[in-house]
Amino acid sequence: MGCSSLSLNYVKNAEIVDISQADEFVITSKRSESTKLLLNGHYVKSGESLVFLIRRFEKGNLFVFDDESFEKLTIEIKNYKIGKPIKFGSTVVKFYYSRGNSPFIYKGHGLYSSHGTGYLIIKKQNKNSFVVDLDIEIFANPAGIFPLEGRTIRIKNKYIFNEKKIKNLTPWISKPIHSLVEEVYP
Repeated sequence: MGCSSLSLNYVKNAEIVDISQADEFVITSKRSESTKLLLNGHYVKSGESLVFLIRRFEKGNLFVFDDESFEKLTIEIKNYKIGKPIKFGSTVVKFYYSRGNSPFIYKGHGLYSSHGTGYLIIKKQNKNSFVVDLDIEIFANPAGIFPLEGRTIRIKNKYIFNEKKIKNLTPWISKPIHSLVEEVYP
């Protein structure tokens, strides 16, 4: 049995940027369309919102090759109040989700979405962390060539997010670079 790693970060004064729409991120122009669907919604740049970054990596089975997987959820919130539910689908929330096979990211094997229902509640804010309850159903679509069907994915958990500055973001967390491998492996 493999093991997983979970990275929970937030960035203040930031916003999600779809790099296919941004001139400063032209490095991804040679990626396949399905690979872009899996990664393009997970980058952040300076802005006026709060962005939560959930990153999970599964090493897979010890006796199986090429079964490592990644899962990313990036959530942008324009404004919030402690204890007040924030509904997905409202104008104050923007999010992007993807899950895929890390070794085959160049083929775009995975699921992606920016559509879902549910809520997020910021329970507590400390100096360098947020405690958040998240309950979301995501309506995910297949991105690539492998035969996958769309499905509903539910994420329901309490998370503690730690602060990250934009200058300290890594490719795994939210920084686009030429190497796809570094974006889907921690």
